[in-house]
Amino acid sequence: YVYEESCFKLLENLGLVDYYDKKLTLHTVLQIDKTSITDVPVQSLSDLPWLFLKRLMMLQRTARSVKCSSSDGTEDSEWDDDQENESDCPQSVNPLDILTAVFLCSDSFLQQEIIIKMSMCQFAVPLLLPNTDKNQITLMLWAMRDIVKKYRPHSLLDPSAFVEERIALSELPLVSFVRLGRCNISKSEILNKLLSNPQQYTDTFVHFNMDCGNISKKISDGLVEMAWYLPCGNENIDVFPEPVAIANLRGDIQSFETQYTFLCEASTAVFVFFESQLLDSQLISVPSQKSMPQLFFCGRLQQQQHKKLQSKCQDICGNKTEIAELDKKISDSSLGVEHFIREMSQLYEAAVLLPENALYQKQLEHLPKLCAQLLLDGFSLELVDGDSSNIPEKWITSVFSELNTLVEPKNKIMVVTVLGVQSSGKSTLLNTMFGVQFAVSSGRCTRGAFIQLIKVTEERKAELHCDYIVIIDTEGLKSPELAQLDNSYEHDNELATLVVGLSDVTIVNIAMENSTEMKDILQIIVHAFLRMEEIGKKHTCLFVHQNVADVSAHVSNMRDRKFLLEQLDEMTQAAAKMENKLEFKKFTDLMNYDTETGDHYIPGLWHGNPPMAPVSIGYSESSTEGLIERLVHFQNKNLLIIISLP
Repeated sequence: YVYEESCFKLLENLGLVDYYDKKLTLHTVLQIDKTSITDVPVQSLSDLPWLFLKRLMMLQRTARSVKCSSSDGTEDSEWDDDQENESDCPQSVNPLDILTAVFLCSDSFLQQEIIIKMSMCQFAVPLLLPNTDKNQITLMLWAMRDIVKKYRPHSLLDPSAFVEERIALSELPLVSFVRLGRCNISKSEILNKLLSNPQQYTDTFVHFNMDCGNISKKISDGLVEMAWYLPCGNENIDVFPEPVAIANLRGDIQSFETQYTFLCEASTAVFVFFESQLLDSQLISVPSQKSMPQLFFCGRLQQQQHKKLQSKCQDICGNKTEIAELDKKISDSSLGVEHFIREMSQLYEAAVLLPENALYQKQLEHLPKLCAQLLLDGFSLELVDGDSSNIPEKWITSVFSELNTLVEPKNKIMVVTVLGVQSSGKSTLLNTMFGVQFAVSSGRCTRGAFIQLIKVTEERKAELHCDYIVIIDTEGLKSPELAQLDNSYEHDNELATLVVGLSDVTIVNIAMENSTEMKDILQIIVHAFLRMEEIGKKHTCLFVHQNVADVSAHVSNMRDRKFLLEQLDEMTQAAAKMENKLEFKKFTDLMNYDTETGDHYIPGLWHGNPPMAPVSIGYSESSTEGLIERLVHFQNKNLLIIISLP
């Protein structure tokens, strides 16, 4: 009764109550009248449906962004786009409510035309339309019958071939997205990002940050929208290689069991978004069916704690002990593939201590080969346990032995390492240079050291003189978590010595504007290279200056280069004294460095201002092509690259 009353009230406000029984027709919508001018400010709620329809018929992508000129739609809420605000704006209506109202008041032929136009605008279309009775819904498949799509899946052998068919008759996998309880994660915005390629973002689904998207919904909860992703055949553009249908349920599945059951029966996979406090809640039971879809649960366990931490860090007088405890909770709650591989390594390390004929050892002896295959497949391997600073020597030795067996005789490698302070962009640089994907989010810093294997193609082997490049990403030096420990400096020295000793190329990120930090990092690096001198390794040094795009950069930065070299001389003397190697007086006694040829310049990372800025093309080209060319030039000289950030 409440639902019917709210529906009637909304239809009355929108001026559609008379059309609920007699229905709007295509003829009525297409006629030319005062509503045909779509850029006139709307003064009344009753004009909103007509503005939506007129704009849609003209294929304007602003069709869903309709509101009265007297409303600003500025209400705010912590909840996502599927939930109601705690307050309403009387002169605003959620776009999904307008959409639902228009479909409820349109005849079948107008519904069909509206869906065709929405599809052409790349808007999600209604699949299940809620009616005034909450136990009844309308399947809108008939209204989709005239949508014809052309696409080119990657599975087609002929590059000029394509598929053209009615989308309602296509046999496509359906992936559904639903919500359990209240949730801070906006699944609609996530879907938009998922379906958009990096060059072209599209608001396929209405979400919280759109015009009036934060207005509480009156009648559209229970609506299931559908969209399709159709590939064009270009691997550089396509997000998915094959077509897929996406369904999005508005509202809590606990309130819409019929829709949820339908989606479970029709879907290949169902993604359930939830909050951590709902982990113990009982999910809606699904009636018995021929096949059960794969269920994926998406939640943010790292977020309420992360916001406590942020507020504490902003408080200058905050309790440092409490902040450290919160930071540890966030770290302990992270879970990645590396944790599962770490468990494999620990099981294997325990097994090899058993007698050779032990059953347990035989059951686990295949694990190193599995891990070696994962490395070849592009997964990263934990070299140093970031939580205990432990290196599982037997495990690592066995994995590389199996890896060597798998790639023989093409087993020559070049090792590239990155070092620097925490959150200095080390992983981002490696990702840009080599196209890998080490974790780079600000909420999850690298812990320990990870390695990844990259195959060198035949045409580049002659230049690089190797079959594979092994890249090592390390945790940040001078970590705040270790700063309170007495042996933190020793920890950083040991980590730097380890990775420098393993590497042919060492990349070091240094912020020149922070002189104290720069001196500390340089001293750690110099310590490592002094120890390398004991085994006869002498590196060649190349400085790479970031955030410098000027063509005259080499000349104009001469003073900075001299200053940096003076600092390196000072650090060399200090480190040599600690290592009892007083014969080293200058940095050039330790490293081969030419002030004329030993510098490289790249522009800044972002083209514009984040967070909406894309990566600069100049950064990508300079870091990828320029630095790799330097690797070719210095390949046999144990190159050290230092990134300076002026």
